[in-house]
This record gives sequence, C-alpha cells and structure tokens, in this order.
Amino acid sequence: MRVTKHLHFDLQLFSEGGTASGGTSASGGAGGASGASSQVAAVNTGDNSQSPAEDRAALYQKFRTDYKAEFDAEVQGIVKDRLKKARENENAAKQYREKAGQILAMVSDKYGVDPEDLDTLLGKVTEDNDYYENLALKNGTTPERERQLKQTERENAQLKARDEAQRKRAEYEDWVASMKQQEQELKGIYPDFDFIRESEENELFQKLVRNGVSMKNAYEVAHHDEIMAQGMQFAAKQAAAKTQASINANSQRPKENGLNSSSTADKKVDIKNMSLKELQAYGDLARLGKRITFKD
Repeated sequence: MRVTKHLHFDLQLFSEGGTASGGTSASGGAGGASGASSQVAAVNTGDNSQSPAEDRAALYQKFRTDYKAEFDAEVQGIVKDRLKKARENENAAKQYREKAGQILAMVSDKYGVDPEDLDTLLGKVTEDNDYYENLALKNGTTPERERQLKQTERENAQLKARDEAQRKRAEYEDWVASMKQQEQELKGIYPDFDFIRESEENELFQKLVRNGVSMKNAYEVAHHDEIMAQGMQFAAKQAAAKTQASINANSQRPKENGLNSSSTADKKVDIKNMSLKELQAYGDLARLGKRITFKD
C-alpha cells in the first residue's frame, strides 16, 4: 500500500491571530481537504515506491505553479499590514514622548528646576501644598490626607508598571527560548541554516519571523526556489538509486540446487524427470540470460 504525503501551506499562519496548529479556514473546510487530495493524485507519478520527499517536491511545484500569484499577493499583503500597524504604534509612542517632554518642561519652569534633575523636580511637586489644598477643599478632607492618597496611588501605579515590565520580560525570554528551539529543529531539516545570517541578510525572513511566522515557514517561504531545486535533485537521486538496487537484486538472485552459469552453459538436462522446484530454478536462470539445453 502506498502512503502519500502532501505539503499543506496554511496561509492563516501569516494572518492576524494565526497559529501553527493549522485548521480549516472560512473558505476551506472539507472542500479544501478534498482539493488537496486531488492535487496529490494529480502530481503522483504512479510509482508505488515514490518517497514522501518526492511527493512533497512534486506537490510543492504544482502549488507554486498554480497559485504563485495568489500566494505572493497574500504574503505581501499580510507583511504590509503588519508593518503598517508597527509604524502606527511607533508613531503613537513618539507622540507620547513628545507630549510628556512638553509637560516636564512646563513643570520644571514653574519650579525653576533643571528638567534633567528629576529627583529635585519630584521633591518640589510633592511639597507643593496648593495642589493638595485644592483637592482637600474639593473632597472635604485635609491636604495631608490627599497627599497620602496620592502617594498610595503612585506606589500602586509603580507596582503595576513593574509587574507589567516583568511580564514583558518573561514573554521575551520565552520568545528567545522558542527561537532557539526552532533553530535547532530547523537545523535538523536544513543543516546549513544559520539564524543570525538569515536575520541579518534576508529581509523577508526577518519580517516574517518578527511578525509571528514560525521560523520553519519563514525560511521555506524565503528560500522556496532553492528548496524546490534541492528537492527535485534529491528525488532524482532516489529514483536512480532504486533503479540500480533493482538491477543489482535481479543480477544477484540466489541459485538453487547448486546450479550456476558455468555448469549450465554446456550441460544438457533431462526436463522430463525434473520436479517443479527444479523447473522454476531453470526458469530463473533463463530469465537471467543463461543458455540451457535439454536432452532429446
């Protein structure tokens, strides 16, 4: 029985919220599965000994030929969308820093303090009773009570910011560990893979990994032409090796009853008194091109 594997390119990996676990999309479903099966059948050569690598290479070539334009447009669209959102976040952070700088400059001017001397500026703001007196008048408390409440709020905000920073640091460490694991796994498939080199020299690989695409998928997208060529070369070598092995097996078929080419080339045998097993043995020799003559 032949087991045929096919390459499944899940474009949801490149979309928002995509995961590496696959699944069916809104437009896919059972129809997509049957379509993939028909593609496998279409590229199968009919050779029962065809290897999974040959199946994968053939199907990948068909996929690239039939859907190259759609695939390229999909990848480019997703990358552009991710880069657009990254630029928007960067611009928002820049605007926040600019506004914070303006506020800091105004406050430092009010107290006559160098805006770079944050400790002195913080002390001046903390000691300013006008602010707390206004709050006390508004809330029906005392300035000292309002100062304590605000101090508690600031401390809570600092704790929250510290917890958030720790969470982000843990996420980064998990990401680094995941990258190292993916790198080792990918080297098991592609021994020449170098993560540092790819990150520095391959812009497409860098963008895909940065935007959440698995390292393996990013590498195969960025190097699909080279991988395809290597796959076809491997398939050709496998086919040649199988052919040679078949030839060798036929030429080295075990001989029965002590029969060999030299003894049968000039020997006459009595076919009438042979057993079925002996007849089969002489038949094998005949198929190998040996000359056999029989007694009259």
